[in-house]
Amino acid sequence: VCASAVLSSKPVSSYSDYFCTAALYYDGTAIDVAATLALTGVVFTFRDTSWEEGSFEVLRKAVNTAEHTSTSYETIIQMDGDLKGCVNKFSSISHIDREAGAKPGLEWYYKVRTKIATVGALDFVSTTHYFKAPWLGVLEGVVTAGASTSPVPYVRVCADFSLPNGTLVSERNEDDLLNLALHMRAEHTADISKTAAQDTYVVTDGDPSPTGGSSIVRRGEFLRVELAQWSSIDQIEICTVSGDVIPDAYVQDYDSGDTGNHGLACEFDLALTYKESSHSCFSYNCRGTHLKTFHGKYVTVAMPSHEDVEAKITEIMALGTRTNCRYSEVTDSDGRYEMSVRETSGLLAVKTQMLVGAYKEETFRPSKITLVDSSQDPHKILLVLRKNAQGSGGPGVLYPLSKADFDESGDVSRDEFQSHVETIAGFPINGHAIISDELWKEMDIDNNGNLDDAEYATVSRHMRDEKLVVDVLVVYTVIHAKYLSAFTSSSKHASCERFVLMRQKSAVLPANTTAWNALVRHSKEVDIVAKSQEPCDKTSRAVGNIVQLQKCGSPEEIHPLKMRIHGTYIAYAGHPKTSTNVLAFPLSENEYVATYQDGVQYCQMVKFSIYRDSDGMCHAVADSARYIPGMCDVKSSDYATRWDASYYKIPLADTDTSPGYGMAGLTFRSADAVDTNGDAKFVNILPILGFGPDGSLSLKQASALSEEEHFQQFRNEASLMAKEQQHDVVHIFDKSGTSKNDSADEESLGHLFSSGAKVEVSKIDVRHRGVTEKDFTDDTAVTIRGAILFPTHRTAGSTKCGLDRATIQVTEIDGEGEPEEYTTDESGWFDIAVTRGKSFTINASFPGHSLCFTGHSVEDAADVTSCHGKPHVVTLRRIEDGNYVFFTDVTEANIDLGLYQGQCDRLYSGARFKVTPLNGCHPSQYVTSEQIDGWMTNLKG
Repeated sequence: VCASAVLSSKPVSSYSDYFCTAALYYDGTAIDVAATLALTGVVFTFRDTSWEEGSFEVLRKAVNTAEHTSTSYETIIQMDGDLKGCVNKFSSISHIDREAGAKPGLEWYYKVRTKIATVGALDFVSTTHYFKAPWLGVLEGVVTAGASTSPVPYVRVCADFSLPNGTLVSERNEDDLLNLALHMRAEHTADISKTAAQDTYVVTDGDPSPTGGSSIVRRGEFLRVELAQWSSIDQIEICTVSGDVIPDAYVQDYDSGDTGNHGLACEFDLALTYKESSHSCFSYNCRGTHLKTFHGKYVTVAMPSHEDVEAKITEIMALGTRTNCRYSEVTDSDGRYEMSVRETSGLLAVKTQMLVGAYKEETFRPSKITLVDSSQDPHKILLVLRKNAQGSGGPGVLYPLSKADFDESGDVSRDEFQSHVETIAGFPINGHAIISDELWKEMDIDNNGNLDDAEYATVSRHMRDEKLVVDVLVVYTVIHAKYLSAFTSSSKHASCERFVLMRQKSAVLPANTTAWNALVRHSKEVDIVAKSQEPCDKTSRAVGNIVQLQKCGSPEEIHPLKMRIHGTYIAYAGHPKTSTNVLAFPLSENEYVATYQDGVQYCQMVKFSIYRDSDGMCHAVADSARYIPGMCDVKSSDYATRWDASYYKIPLADTDTSPGYGMAGLTFRSADAVDTNGDAKFVNILPILGFGPDGSLSLKQASALSEEEHFQQFRNEASLMAKEQQHDVVHIFDKSGTSKNDSADEESLGHLFSSGAKVEVSKIDVRHRGVTEKDFTDDTAVTIRGAILFPTHRTAGSTKCGLDRATIQVTEIDGEGEPEEYTTDESGWFDIAVTRGKSFTINASFPGHSLCFTGHSVEDAADVTSCHGKPHVVTLRRIEDGNYVFFTDVTEANIDLGLYQGQCDRLYSGARFKVTPLNGCHPSQYVTSEQIDGWMTNLKG
């Protein structure tokens, strides 16, 4: 064999220079000799290089050990006959060395003798092949849903050998974060032609810049990277040429092909996104409500199917750790797995033990929901009485004691005074006055529980002089917050509206003023009034026309309110002016104009923008200044059209003493995070809205408005939002257990395969060259059982007859990808395993048949004769145990029966026919030719 070289960089005339630069000579001996252990024994492969072979022999000699000593080779296999041609590969099927692999760790030397058919010719003997028998076995089983026989697909099964101390034979992987996708295989949309055309290998080459190339992903397409092993993934980074398109990122435990089910969705994190001159890199956090990382073997980057855009992907990085799942397999659609186990350390005996566990995790996509907005009416109004040191000397009403002494006892009780406050404030029905014990003691000087004439006169005077006012707190209905987190609020008003969230055990609200006072009194760890009065506005000073604001998720979270404008053209040193207005600049996002109206002479303006840096900090930057004689424009659009066209340019001042005018500081408000207060285990949250330091009502005189009109004044623009996400589902397997010996007792065994995944581990006995079965029951999965039945009036009253081989489609609500499909058995029944707590839609179909959902019991489906007005799809929400779904097939069809007289067209009369269903679901039925003739007559008539 002669090896030559053709160099594309060299001319054709130079090819002869590299002709036969290397060569191999075959003399007729067998080459590429290899021995492999199978369950049946050692099998061999080799290539024949002789033209004149007559037969072959496999020679074996033991490696000298304490157990075996040998000085010469012996023939263990003889294979008569030759191989056609030359350099053909021989793979033994029936020729097996059963003895060599009887024990793991046995060591042998093998050679292949080529016997030449020519008389007197010497045989050829190959070079020596060294072989050491590994420990070999097969682990197989099935995963079913609980006590049913319904298979559970896509369950990860991990296994490894156990040392006597209960630990794994293999070393534990380090917890350092690695780029698990580096140099791994990537494919494009499960299509080999697209994979080749788009050079997908560049997305895992470690270079995020576009100089190394990129792979284009369009609407509905994806890139999938197969990792080396089952891994724990903390974060995914995707780099693209342009930062305008943000793809989605997923982690999946199995290759889902082109079904669209890409697995667990990682959440885009704007705070970790960064941009370079040539590319942008987006970060995604792979965690759920409780899961700290996602586990899987495939990372998918997909373009949303609803967006007609494309992205040029330059790099995909999966940051995480490798698990200790040394032997691993995923169950197929039938819930079965088969795992080949091979171990070469030589430490294992023929009989040993393995640690085995099953794992499956599922998450739900988070969504942003609005809990409170301007469309909702308040539930109650709390009127919190407090002292006001400022007071007011304006006119007011001094109410006599008789106005509050409802029982005409001559003094005013605490309950009576609270009702009096509610009436003056304008909320005698839906309002509840809250008076703290400390304040009541100051009012009730003699501490007898009532206000006498003198005490009441003092209190009434303080109310008239606004030394006693009420802070208004708007109470909304209780929110069930089991699946809610990351509460935020925003307001479109300049007033300071702030939510206070109180966790409480009960979802029932207090029924009267006394109960509301008790609730506030017993919630001292939550100072509702103090929290509602916290200022909303924040002010930051500028340095060189740049203001560092605060950490933010995006610039849209910042709402500028006022600018402090300095410069010698607008103010003198140390006395900047406060803008009279701030308007959005409509030519670009997050750009604004602050205006100051200097009497009627000039409108002075500073334009600024808000941006977010790579560290997640938001900044305001002023870039230019303008002025015009006269009054400021009113519309934002005027500023955009006139800024460069007709406004007069002025220098942008950096300091108080610089010419022109610029930004000295900025007052702003943000979409603030809202903390929940109280015991975290309570899932009922009471939202209370306060109005900041200036959100008080005067009690100097009663409101002239009706309570309904007054009530409408507190319908506000404040919104309360939250992230809604159902809790992660980590499946529990073998909850009941088979025996104490089957389950490892140590808690630490739960994290042997992965520090981030709790895998319940079982210890099983295994044997070299044996097949071991280990089944699992998934106690988190539940079954949906049902059938497509025929109406009983067509089945002789039997409820056991159903539609065979119909298709049942199960679609997860808010899930990814295509529906899962199942097939009914010969009696029309189906049994499907799904995850507890998820929601699904179920549809039945069969070509040419009319099917509809008819209920949750056999009786519901048995008597239906028409699908008119009945649904074809059923929805099961947050599914639990005991799910039955029944459809009815109301399709009509004819069977032509007749007994003909030989080849004539005439029918015999008096014939009797027996009709029997193949599956025996109902007894045989008998009909006569006269009955059939009557039916046909009726049909014709």
